[in-house]
Amino acid sequence: MNLLDNQPRYSVTIGNTQHINKTEAELLAVKGIGQATVDAAKAQAKLADANQAAFVHIDAVYPQWKQANITRSGSAEELATMNTFIDAVRAWANSVDPVQADLLAISAN
Repeated sequence: MNLLDNQPRYSVTIGNTQHINKTEAELLAVKGIGQATVDAAKAQAKLADANQAAFVHIDAVYPQWKQANITRSGSAEELATMNTFIDAVRAWANSVDPVQADLLAISAN
């Protein structure tokens, strides 16, 4: 979801035509785009936002270099702690309605 003028914006491809950074009303005004298509674009944008937030949260605690080091030569306890944290963040991202405050409450301790 892109925000311009404080309105959520979405992108949809119909056939070979791309409709980029359009509001819901702008998309619905396009011939061939119905509410189901707009709802799918909204769901896709919400999922992308949740996945990006999850990546940032994981990377802040376990940057990829640290994940590689723990996976390769960390202790069993370090690996279990890291995996538990990452699994909790992934579960948040895959939940029906991920709330940012819930993500921030997930810690590696």
